[in-house]
Amino acid sequence: MDPIIVTGASGAMGSEAVKALAKAGRPVWMACRNLEKGERVRRSVLAAVPSASLELKQLDLGSFASIRAFVAGLPEGQRFSGLFNNAGTQCRRFSTSEDGLERTLAVNYVGPYLLTRLLLPFLTEGAVVVNMVSLSTWVAKLDWHSFEADEKAFGQVKSYAASKLALALFTVSLEEEARRKGLKLSVNMADPGIVDTPIIHMDRWYDRLCDKIFRPLCKTPAQGAAAAVNALLHPEVSGVLCTSGWKGKSFRHKPFPQRYVSHPLRTWIWDETATRCHFRR
Repeated sequence: MDPIIVTGASGAMGSEAVKALAKAGRPVWMACRNLEKGERVRRSVLAAVPSASLELKQLDLGSFASIRAFVAGLPEGQRFSGLFNNAGTQCRRFSTSEDGLERTLAVNYVGPYLLTRLLLPFLTEGAVVVNMVSLSTWVAKLDWHSFEADEKAFGQVKSYAASKLALALFTVSLEEEARRKGLKLSVNMADPGIVDTPIIHMDRWYDRLCDKIFRPLCKTPAQGAAAAVNALLHPEVSGVLCTSGWKGKSFRHKPFPQRYVSHPLRTWIWDETATRCHFRR
């Protein structure tokens, strides 16, 4: 069976997704920026699932060079049955990637865009692409200047939400493109809900208060990853937003929300991203 790539596999939800997929008997490529941390996760998963087939690979989604090197280094004839674009960040302060993009946008959206489009020739018939989106897209805004690395326009939550909205729009366009080209490819997005991971730590004075009041109400990382894992294991479903119940069960999916499908900048985002990351067909 061809493996599934999980980006950000050393993170809280990524590691739980790897474990769940391993328990389901699926081989996994763990794509991680930090290989030392990734190796610790790999050993932990193997301790829980001794039969797991896990490959650890270096990948920094904030670097076009790293993404291109990852794809260029694939063995001849390598194929994948799935791609889970899970890696994400919520930068506390403004910074830019080595390619000149605001780092939150680079890691959460532009990197996954480039990786996914470069990997399409390596996906098997019936493969699944799942992109991790967020509740924050409800308050997100994108405009013609969203790709500009402007410190004055940066906001910890605002920039994160915008990057996830861009990823959601890309998901819709990718699914549309796959159908137009007649590709046997399932393309979905997953919303984990509010999950107790380091990404919700705001590095503000009120964090300790939130830790006591808010965090106990959040999903665990395993529960947060459950919707995406379920989507990866069911390739017959495409063009849907996947969620799960409070305990990571009672899986649900619905067609892509209309606010994504009809977004006025959806086509522009697709084309502009290709230009920014120097993607060539």
